[in-house]
Amino acid sequence: MRVVVCLCVAGLAGACGARRGQSLDIARVLRESDAALKSAAQKAEQAGPPAKAPQVTIEQHDPKLAIALVAVAARPTADNHRAAAAEYTRLRVFDKADEHLSRAIAADRHNGALFDARARVRRDMGAAGLALPDAWRAWYYRPAAATANTLGTVFEAAGNLPEARRWYGRALEAQPKAWFALNNVCHAETMLGLTTAKDACQRSLAAAPSSRVARHNLALAQAAAGEFAQARQSFSSSDTPATAAYNMGIVFMATRQFDRAVAELTTASAAAPTSTQIRARLAQASSAQHLQP
Repeated sequence: MRVVVCLCVAGLAGACGARRGQSLDIARVLRESDAALKSAAQKAEQAGPPAKAPQVTIEQHDPKLAIALVAVAARPTADNHRAAAAEYTRLRVFDKADEHLSRAIAADRHNGALFDARARVRRDMGAAGLALPDAWRAWYYRPAAATANTLGTVFEAAGNLPEARRWYGRALEAQPKAWFALNNVCHAETMLGLTTAKDACQRSLAAAPSSRVARHNLALAQAAAGEFAQARQSFSSSDTPATAAYNMGIVFMATRQFDRAVAELTTASAAAPTSTQIRARLAQASSAQHLQP
């Protein structure tokens, strides 16, 4: 008994279509299929490998960076390396920024601004241990609000909030109205659970009324103080409706108020239905709500 099937193979659709409703000899179909595959392989071999699209590097794509690198190539001075590092930092290419700052420091070993810049780059790379010696050198060569603040941020990145708060205070001693230091005091005191956090955050916002970050940190301080209505208002005044509701949902999850978290995250999901992050948090809050005794 001969086994037959109806089988369509790429390149043989016409044959199958012409014999609709009839059976095909599987041996013949396989032979024709092999022939079609060999023919395709031969054509591909004759055509050669597909042309590769030219790869565009970030150095070619970003005109500001390209100009900075041309300047370095022409005159590899400390200032030009620092300018190239600034462009790489803007693009968050921290390894290249670190490389250019290291070359700048090699050419100017007592420049506090260069050590400060490399400390911030290494902090943002997640290497607080490497950043700390640079931050100390920056403060030694250039004691100022900016370098004291950098020391604080490096200590905070390393998980030492009390020392971070102390250095933010040193920054304010040097420059009492420095918004960046006020904002960092606000954040550090909120994380430390200090009762002075809200006052620090209000001072930060007064120094920079249009700052979304300052208002966001004030909202966190208000939430930490149990002032949830005020926190909701602060979030709403600085964020989109979806983001404000999402942030309040996170606040309520952190305080184990899962019913309120679900309500806020449901609002956030309705405002931003395509957000997978919001949906994931909503699912997490819903699960916690059902497990709560």
